[in-house]
Amino acid sequence: MPKSKKKILITGASGFWGSHLSENLIKKGYVVFGTYHKNPPSKTGGIKWLRLDVTNPAEVLNSLKIIKPNAVCHLAGQSSLGDAWNLEPLTFSLNTWSCLNFLRAIESEVPDCRFVYVSSIHVYGKMLFDAQKPLTENSSVMPEGPYGVSKRAGEILCRDFYERFKLDTVVVRPVNCIGTGLSRYFAFSDWCAQVAACEKGKKNPKVLQVGNLNVSRDFLHIEDAVRGFILALEKGKSGEIYNLSSQKVLKLQTFTDFLLRKSRVPIRIVKQRQRIRRREPLQIRISSQKLRRLGWTTARNPFEGLDELLSQYREKK
Repeated sequence: MPKSKKKILITGASGFWGSHLSENLIKKGYVVFGTYHKNPPSKTGGIKWLRLDVTNPAEVLNSLKIIKPNAVCHLAGQSSLGDAWNLEPLTFSLNTWSCLNFLRAIESEVPDCRFVYVSSIHVYGKMLFDAQKPLTENSSVMPEGPYGVSKRAGEILCRDFYERFKLDTVVVRPVNCIGTGLSRYFAFSDWCAQVAACEKGKKNPKVLQVGNLNVSRDFLHIEDAVRGFILALEKGKSGEIYNLSSQKVLKLQTFTDFLLRKSRVPIRIVKQRQRIRRREPLQIRISSQKLRRLGWTTARNPFEGLDELLSQYREKK
């Protein structure tokens, strides 16, 4: 896909992934249209904003009629594993039916449009617990729970429309990412907010409340993740799935240790039972060799992203 002056519609453009992706695509010369659901963002950042309910088929169809994008990057969705259990209908509506809405609208209005769907490594489900080797795009998938199942259903829809209608679909499965703008619902943001509160004297006693720190995960700096996503957008093969990972695993404790070293005041760790997830893999290893063969490499480390996130919370009043 040529880079210059191509029109891209990004759902969830004001969110964590969407804001970083939009900024990078604008720098590359794309014309970026971003969606929001309720309140328009206070800053445009060069994005052409439009209000859109991605779960409404008529609204999705109308937006594509007006914009006629060359590509759609579908980032909007339910991203919290915990909330997915409590909000099952909404999770499937946002993660699955919205995907179907866009595929149908593209097939009807802009059949040459590329559709990039952001899925998750949680589609592997049970395989995350049982894998002896890093999981690849060819590994079995056995999703568990509404989040993983809803994301896998979106993947299947992409493949179905690729096979039946020859739509240009690409699926990306990212690992956890760290950087500015990460939602407070996620552990790293929560930790940074706690440290910043301790430094400002707003939290006594000065403790960092955590869950299980002995699990190991693969993390990416958000800027590396976005570059990988853009590579999949521009050079990914139609109908294919691409894992997005650093191929390195780190214990969560290495990140809390980093925050304690960075803290401007003494802080102690307090483990809370309610923060510990049930049925949690001790280690998750994901291969991204398929995307690396297209030329992607990592340039940042996740600790830089954590440091930037901490700075963001320190600046908040």
